[in-house]
Amino acid sequence: MNSQSKYEQEKEQKLFFKEENKSHPKEPIYYLHRRLRQKDIPYSSRKQIVFVSPDETEDKHVQKLLKDYNYTVQTIIK
Repeated sequence: MNSQSKYEQEKEQKLFFKEENKSHPKEPIYYLHRRLRQKDIPYSSRKQIVFVSPDETEDKHVQKLLKDYNYTVQTIIK
């Protein structure tokens, strides 16, 4: 393998891994927990449960916890 083809291969690999990381960015879990605390949404980080009312289930931070960190939702009816 000559140096030009090796250079192209390394360049392609860097681009691949850069795109792969951008395709599914995760927000840090402590950021999501802080946002829930600011909105007064109760949660249990040890049990990975979020306790929400029916109107809060579509909250974007709750949805990220569901998708990225496999949290479960317990709906509270008041």
